[in-house]
Amino acid sequence: MLISLKKNIAPDSLRGIGGIKRGVEAHRLVAAGHRAKLIADALGGTAYSIGRIKSRNAFCIKASDTYYLYVHYAYQGYRILFRRFFSVIPAGCDIDHVFSRSLAARIGVPYLLLAAVPKSANRSHASAERRGLAPYDRLYLGKTFPLDERMFHKVMGRHVGARQSLESVRAGYVMGSQHEFGLTLKQRGIWNIAFGIDMVHAGLPSTLKLRPL
Repeated sequence: MLISLKKNIAPDSLRGIGGIKRGVEAHRLVAAGHRAKLIADALGGTAYSIGRIKSRNAFCIKASDTYYLYVHYAYQGYRILFRRFFSVIPAGCDIDHVFSRSLAARIGVPYLLLAAVPKSANRSHASAERRGLAPYDRLYLGKTFPLDERMFHKVMGRHVGARQSLESVRAGYVMGSQHEFGLTLKQRGIWNIAFGIDMVHAGLPSTLKLRPL
């Protein structure tokens, strides 16, 4: 009798979903930006309007064979939009802005990336998202804002302070911060679910109308 040593990974498991080879690497992903074209250029992708939704309210970026949703911080229909676009909201998740909405309003950055974040982690980060900007000793001229370390941990479903000091969290967002985020197969599964990459892989709704901006 022959015994196979090959490890079978269920396609709907975190490891299986983590094996989907789509999407921008975590350290290149843009959490917020001033205009659709600037965000698209930073991701190496193309901006699209979504159905009848005005592009000043929301748009998507197609990059690295998947789609990312961005909404104006004042747009109230973002949860409905996420469900409509990806057909489902993952179980146990809130749909939220990766970048702090209150901070975006204060510093005048209109467009924020959406993600499906585990409920408990999302609520843990609520107080941290009311923080401002960390002290910064260099002039920052960027028009797009990468994920900082706290945002990365939020997307991964980790509570505030789980992987970084509360002191660094309290400091606020570091302008122009960028980190190299390594992901195991299971962690990439969590990441892919957060941005609907598994649903893109399965096929977007045929009724979804996208037009280049």
